[in-house]
Amino acid sequence: MTLYVYVASIVILLGTFIFQIRKPSIPLVLFARWVFWGAGALVFLILCFYSYLQYQAWQANEFTELFFSEGLGYFTRYVLYRFFGQYIVSFIAAIVFLYAARMYNRRHHENIFYVEEPYLVALSIFLVGHPLWILYLGLTAVLYSLFSIGYNARYRKTRRFETPRISFYYGWLPTALFVILMKGLFMRVSVVELLMFAREQFII
Repeated sequence: MTLYVYVASIVILLGTFIFQIRKPSIPLVLFARWVFWGAGALVFLILCFYSYLQYQAWQANEFTELFFSEGLGYFTRYVLYRFFGQYIVSFIAAIVFLYAARMYNRRHHENIFYVEEPYLVALSIFLVGHPLWILYLGLTAVLYSLFSIGYNARYRKTRRFETPRISFYYGWLPTALFVILMKGLFMRVSVVELLMFAREQFII
């Protein structure tokens, strides 16, 4: 993860979470939609900037300038794997989740997620990147299960005949922040390494 994308991801997630808990006057679903698409545009603009810097650096060096001898093919593959690859995959995964979750929620009369929730999850999936979005979804499933068990056990002590609606509403963004902050550690896990793009094919 490039430094600017790393910092931008943390700022976006933290800012969105603060906005979420402050109960804003504008509809949160509208804000979450803007943030999701805006984050996508911002991240890819930053990656384009890094690609431009890489191009300039290679052009200024006699050795790396040889990479352009047959056109931009090698350079395009390099920046695709090095910069864009993980976010293209995570963005596609985020879009698939977003539309699947919204359709599923509509079929159940908005009783599964709050209307803005799919956008918050999609934002998290995108910003953690590939392959950590898989780890992120697994981690949220575990945390939600533990939270659900604990909440039900406590709730039913006083209200035996009611089944509360249990939501991970305030857990999606902090979990994504945790995954991003711990990325260096998670990337050392062998299973995660197998899912990474093969950067060793390229000269860095």
